[in-house]
Amino acid sequence: MKPRYSFNVRDLQRIEPNGTDQWIHDPATRGLSLKVTASGRKVFVLRYRTESNRQRKLTLGSFPEMTVVVAREAEGQDAVEHRGVDQMVLAQGLAGSEPMR
Repeated sequence: MKPRYSFNVRDLQRIEPNGTDQWIHDPATRGLSLKVTASGRKVFVLRYRTESNRQRKLTLGSFPEMTVVVAREAEGQDAVEHRGVDQMVLAQGLAGSEPMR
């Protein structure tokens, strides 16, 4: 059975790498997750859909340098300010065009 974690600093610090990537989802913030890599790196990731219904993942920052509160605020700000605009395109500074492949 998969262990259950609360999306708080204490529980997120306790998560150990297990040889594969783990995704811990924030129940309070839609699309926000903590990805724990096989090597133990922890990053906040925002999953979202573009206007064309394409699923994207945007890395917000590393944990614990970025706190849970800041990650939640970043997600909320992005959702309000750029509704329907591809966040990945904005992050690359190419608003209005598709990212290069």
